[in-house]
Amino acid sequence: ERAILARDPRLSAGDLAHTYNNLGLLVWQRLGQHERGEAAFRSSIRTAEAASIPNFFYAYKNLGQLYEKNGRTTEAIPLLERAAAMMNDDGLKLYAALLLPYVYQNASDMEHWRRRFEDNVAKFERMNLRIPQPERMDGVPQYYLSYHGRNDSRIIARIARIMRRAAKTAVTFTAPHVPSYAPPPPGSRAIRVGFVSHYLSTHAVSKMLAGLLDHLAKTGRFEIFLFHLGRGVDEGSRVLERVGKASFVHLPRPQLSKLQSSVSSARLDVLVLPEVGMDPHAYALAMGRLAPVQLAMHGHASTTGIDSIDYYVSYEGFSEPEAQEHYTERLVVLPGLTPLPLWYKLQPFPMRPEMRTAEGRAAFRRRFGMPADATAYACLQTIFKVDPRFDDVAAQILEGDARAVIVLKELPMTDQVGQLVRQRMRRRLSSEQMARLVYLPPLSDQDYADSYGAMDILLDSFPFGGHTTTMDAISAGVPVSRRARTHSLFCFVFSERKIILPWGADERICFMQINVQ
Repeated sequence: ERAILARDPRLSAGDLAHTYNNLGLLVWQRLGQHERGEAAFRSSIRTAEAASIPNFFYAYKNLGQLYEKNGRTTEAIPLLERAAAMMNDDGLKLYAALLLPYVYQNASDMEHWRRRFEDNVAKFERMNLRIPQPERMDGVPQYYLSYHGRNDSRIIARIARIMRRAAKTAVTFTAPHVPSYAPPPPGSRAIRVGFVSHYLSTHAVSKMLAGLLDHLAKTGRFEIFLFHLGRGVDEGSRVLERVGKASFVHLPRPQLSKLQSSVSSARLDVLVLPEVGMDPHAYALAMGRLAPVQLAMHGHASTTGIDSIDYYVSYEGFSEPEAQEHYTERLVVLPGLTPLPLWYKLQPFPMRPEMRTAEGRAAFRRRFGMPADATAYACLQTIFKVDPRFDDVAAQILEGDARAVIVLKELPMTDQVGQLVRQRMRRRLSSEQMARLVYLPPLSDQDYADSYGAMDILLDSFPFGGHTTTMDAISAGVPVSRRARTHSLFCFVFSERKIILPWGADERICFMQINVQ
């Protein structure tokens, strides 16, 4: 930055364009300064264009990604398309063509984007794409489609076929032991089960897996392998390794061929992919045959659409047998609400004790601009789960409870997505009601945990409901309210009765619809 400001004569036009681009990455991704990042990327583009530097795609792609992460989808798409053309990158072309917004202004806005999505799927089905490194894509194309709460299994399967055809050389892989595989005679050896995930650290996915791994390990019938693809290993990783008595393999963002070889060497009987739709590595791996039986789970509650995934395993708290039509895999519904409770026994929810006191609640509320005497109705889900239909719910609560405030939470590393939701809600809420809308900024882990102590009721999102957020609320003693379910695939389903928290707390929580009267 000093060199740029000094107009250092040692900087060529190419150097200057790269310097602006690198500065944009630093101030955006490291410091969270979005406006400065945007300005630096634009300076990089202007410099490259003025000097006629060929195929200088870096700043176009980075500025497109900055806009995407800030909910500025319409601005992001042409930049990503320009970068894809310069790079001759079919994967980025597909990603840009299927990009969906974080926030919709109304139902017709969502329908507009769905039509664009479906039209582009049809367009790319007719194209001869080449994606030699599918694991390097910027994301799984249909990730945000799941949050619409529709049965999109057919179009997700069409996308999987597009990807399989485009990445055929990379994804066509069969582990050597599979073709001649014969199931072991009962009791002859342990069943070898491998879990492959980007999120085998402290994350919602690992919280879900802890109870399952503990159960498998206690049966004594399984040998468990954990393949962690994320960059960091933390205490959450060690919890999973310990409760599963597992072999832990850390492969941070590997080449697909290396990942295939490593998983293949374990000679698995069963491969488990907990969140196929969230991670390009898992998505690409799922298209091979690494084990005789391959299954997905509800780390991402959506069908994979991939024909080499045999089963989708869920729980009664998420799915019912009649939800089969939402899956291309065979749906298996296990008894019970969720395997999450064990995590909270192993890793107690880190809300500080003072948040259970009036003084602690008041101090938190002062910090974040919440009235001390208000009834706080909080939807602490990821903001892109806050559907336009939520605005009516918020209005009804604010109309029916004069002391109510509605609390929402911004995404990490941005302050702009929440602004889009506020902009939308102004069309439904009066100015007085808008003044009773509280947006928490991106929170530290500790502030996030403490926030539950400052809330009175947690509102579940819909049509795509919560899981970990819901269980966090229960562990903090906060009652959860949700709408009557539309389809159990998208909502964490509780029975309409009091339940005793299964990890030893003595509170009894009743799940009910709000009646503010």
